[in-house]
Amino acid sequence: MTMELESDYFSEKEAPEAPGAPQQHEVSYNHLSDRVQPESQPESAASRSEGSSGENDNAMQDGRLSKKRRARSEPMQPILKRKRGNFNNHYLDLLNEDIEDIINPTMSAEDELPPSQVGLTFWTPYEKQLFFEALTNFGRDDVQKIADAIRTKSEVEVRQYLALLDNDAERRKLELERGLEPIQLVDHPAAVELSHPCCVALDEAADALALRQERHEELSEQKKWGPCWNITQDLAKRIEGDHGLEKDPEFAAANGLEFTEVLRLKEWLRLSERVFMNASFPESNWRFIDESPPSIRATALQDFHSVLVSITKKIVLATLFTAESRIRAKREAQPNAKSLVRSQDVEAAVVSLGLKRDRENFWVTCPRRLRLDVWDDEAEVSDDEGEDRLMSFDEVERIIGDEPAAPEQAQASERSPTVKIKFENAGSEEDTDDEDDSTACSDKSSDEGPVPMSDAEHEVNEEAKEVLRYSAYDFPKTHRTKEALKNRIRNEHEQEAVAEAEDAKMNHEAEVDMWRLLQRQPPEVLVRPEPYERNRRGVRDVEDLYDVGRQWREHLVYQSEWEMLGTPHVSDEKKV
Repeated sequence: MTMELESDYFSEKEAPEAPGAPQQHEVSYNHLSDRVQPESQPESAASRSEGSSGENDNAMQDGRLSKKRRARSEPMQPILKRKRGNFNNHYLDLLNEDIEDIINPTMSAEDELPPSQVGLTFWTPYEKQLFFEALTNFGRDDVQKIADAIRTKSEVEVRQYLALLDNDAERRKLELERGLEPIQLVDHPAAVELSHPCCVALDEAADALALRQERHEELSEQKKWGPCWNITQDLAKRIEGDHGLEKDPEFAAANGLEFTEVLRLKEWLRLSERVFMNASFPESNWRFIDESPPSIRATALQDFHSVLVSITKKIVLATLFTAESRIRAKREAQPNAKSLVRSQDVEAAVVSLGLKRDRENFWVTCPRRLRLDVWDDEAEVSDDEGEDRLMSFDEVERIIGDEPAAPEQAQASERSPTVKIKFENAGSEEDTDDEDDSTACSDKSSDEGPVPMSDAEHEVNEEAKEVLRYSAYDFPKTHRTKEALKNRIRNEHEQEAVAEAEDAKMNHEAEVDMWRLLQRQPPEVLVRPEPYERNRRGVRDVEDLYDVGRQWREHLVYQSEWEMLGTPHVSDEKKV
């Protein structure tokens, strides 16, 4: 399989292809549906036929190879290429503030919680901030992760703080009748939402800043490395040599690129071109970003070389230590043991350093992880279909991993029909119930006359009917119960409307601030949303009427591990 994925990154003389060798199963990584291939990529089944005689070319004018040639000849415009714009200092300040907040998270004086003491534990404002952030991210049940995020508090101290919050929440519920207002939906802060034109303007400011930063880095690289600051495919061929081009042994040393002697530059570039930057969606495909093929800066290669040397030194030292320990222990029984480093010493050293023993799993999962379109080029040239077959991720992983196909499972999956769920019976019962309800309602309405109902009131009635019909709890179907349930549903709808109005207000203010920061005018006049007038502040909601399962922890009885799993049976007598 000539996928060029299992070639080493380290340089070694490439063995020439044996003449007359049988054609192997070839899998090509192509992008999207047009499948435009770069000129510098290795020859495939299609590209090899292009170098054939003119008779073969004329014979294949109407075949699939001619279709591929026409597809490759069409140029592709980089639709995601960053456009030059005006640099904005205010946007740079905003970016630096966000970066600083991520590196050094701090709270403002208004949001800072006061220090307190819970039992024998003292909580600082910064520890409380970390506690509530971890509580939001991991939930209250993952106490270990919360304690790891705080770093200065143990799991017992975190549990004690959670118990304090639970007790305070219960106390607030008991004090509602004394004038303490509950926390409503609008009291929870929500993320703001910007319009699409504002997002486009922010992207343009980001592109202008990115181009400015990229230009600054390019000037720094050129000043450091000269004309060899960017390793392209042509420069890699000059350093390593290529077919018809001899290697220049003094070029790398003359330009300060001695570290490239250890790396296979052409393979690095080809992997970036065909695998790592060749996804099936435009955002991660280099052809949609820039017209030039991928390249690597000399500084990046130098950093990779430093990492390679560092890891190699660690492996060598750990291997020598493991081998010496093994030899020393072996010489106690065999004084004439040889001082040799064996393969198991290297494997043990790699495991002790926490490194992976092989890279097989990395390449096997690469197509699925990078979302590559893998096409099978094994079809014959005379195939009437004229198109290569797009392979599934499971098939690609099986081929790369050399796993045998499971014909029994494949046949079973082909024979097994798709499971279809039918709801005729359930639907008929529901329809019958609805018909009964509608009949009863029609009987009442025929006597009392038609009563107009608004859309909001209709939604309240439908939701109340759904709760009474499908709830696992048994409610007394009385007029008082239904009215109490409807009042709570109306209260929830009103809370949602107030929250929507508050969100619209915050979105408007945030977008106005963003346009002011960008020093631009919006394409359309921003209309300030009208405030929502709330008639009353509700006290209870539907969850206060019946338990929806959120308080499931209160119904659990704690049991120790030995109560659940039992105690191990330890024999009194030890067997020798």
